[in-house]
Amino acid sequence: MKINVRSTEVIRPVLQHLLAATDEITSPVVLHANIFRSPRSIEVRTQSYYPDATLSIGWTKNNITEIPLRHRKFGWREVFKLLSLIKDVEQAVMISLRLTVAVHSTEEISFLLGIRDTIAVLIWSDDTDVIDDWSGLASLRSGAYNQRILFDLDEKHRKVLHSLPKSLIITEYPYNKDKWRSIEFPYASSTTSGVIESNDGAAFLGWPNSFLVSLQIPPVFPKTQTVAGKLTFVRKKYLREENQLGKSGLVIYLVDKIIDVQSPEIDYGVKIFIGYKGLISIENRDAVEQQYQTRAVGQLRKENCYYFELIDR
Repeated sequence: MKINVRSTEVIRPVLQHLLAATDEITSPVVLHANIFRSPRSIEVRTQSYYPDATLSIGWTKNNITEIPLRHRKFGWREVFKLLSLIKDVEQAVMISLRLTVAVHSTEEISFLLGIRDTIAVLIWSDDTDVIDDWSGLASLRSGAYNQRILFDLDEKHRKVLHSLPKSLIITEYPYNKDKWRSIEFPYASSTTSGVIESNDGAAFLGWPNSFLVSLQIPPVFPKTQTVAGKLTFVRKKYLREENQLGKSGLVIYLVDKIIDVQSPEIDYGVKIFIGYKGLISIENRDAVEQQYQTRAVGQLRKENCYYFELIDR
């Protein structure tokens, strides 16, 4: 027996009917739904039931005392996994984090809150949470996102939180979304790919199908322009081949003008590559006369994070 599901409204009653009729069904059951969009096919997003609800995302509860300290953290790998789920979600999102995890993840929490105003964080605890340092959480509560950080704490933690000084701290965001334009290209993969911008920086997800274009007016010679940042690589769990890892990295293009770009790979201008394994290369693809070396390569020690500063004279 094959059942074709053509709308989300019928999924629940169909499954309920199948469950009720389990004893009467003797043949295999195939559930079919057209979930991939065909070219030039237009379907509106589902607006059934309660589309204005806030989506709350959490993790299964565990005995936090049995987890090593180094793992009591909502790290960048978990952040990227979460971003791949909410990248195209238009509804409001609330992220539920345990207090013991949140105090060690303030940088990651700040990044998530800086993506858009419809993202909030709920921090909860029970009597088994042991906190030695509240300074990071106090700074986060006093920052620009304080209205989107909610607390559901055990009484003893609530008393400590209320005793901490609270004053609004206005800080300049390290990343200005208005100075960059993101461009994404289609990619033949089920993996969520693209770029997500936050007030704290930009995250490139999945495979290389996107880049950011600077909207700043280039300085006039002899002035210089500078691009600086902190680069963190998050290794894909399923990526095992060393050859692929060697090609992974951040690419910065210096071009006079972007002309008819059909892919995220630009084949002209100066190309700067910072690799996952610490490889650095600079290549000038515009040099007509090969009177000097057009490419230079260097190697750094492999680290989880690199700071870079690029000066264009």
